[in-house]
Amino acid sequence: MIVPSAGQNRRVPVFGALDAMTGEVSAMITAKKRSGEFLDFLKWLLDDIYADREHVYLFLDNCSIHHTKAVQKYLEDHRDRLTVIWNATYAPNLNRIERFWGHLKRSAIHNDYFQTIENLEKAIMQAVRKLNRQINHPVRLRLQTLQSLPQAAWHACSLCLLEILAERHGRLFPMAFLRARLLGADSLRQIQQG
Repeated sequence: MIVPSAGQNRRVPVFGALDAMTGEVSAMITAKKRSGEFLDFLKWLLDDIYADREHVYLFLDNCSIHHTKAVQKYLEDHRDRLTVIWNATYAPNLNRIERFWGHLKRSAIHNDYFQTIENLEKAIMQAVRKLNRQINHPVRLRLQTLQSLPQAAWHACSLCLLEILAERHGRLFPMAFLRARLLGADSLRQIQQG
């Protein structure tokens, strides 16, 4: 029996943004993962994905390509329309998109053989589209009301922390329960009663 193998690990660089209001992921596959490609991604977000929005808030980690002179200049030049909230250093669990990437790897590409890079890219984009169609998927973050930026950031980070605690203690909670705990509901019965 002959088992096909890739022979080498090849990576597909993907930039992504998770919309806190809709829960949808916007993803762009690029040839490399450098500041030039990240700038293309930022321009795509502002000019195409969020062209109808007056202002966009980005929650970014501290990846080195986010801090290059070219990226900093772009952020400064577009500060009237774009505000960056920097994630705490060494705290990827606070960034919801990281949870999405983990889900994507486990559910769409883990232990699969993709004969070509094009097949791998296709599988990644299909997984993104599939998640975007699943409105109640637990990986998605959807803030239910318009909130102030500090409230929204607190909500997103608190939800991540609750999920981390639940995972560490071997308990998986439904998203409705976790959201209710953030809002102060005392029991699952209160959540179910509305």
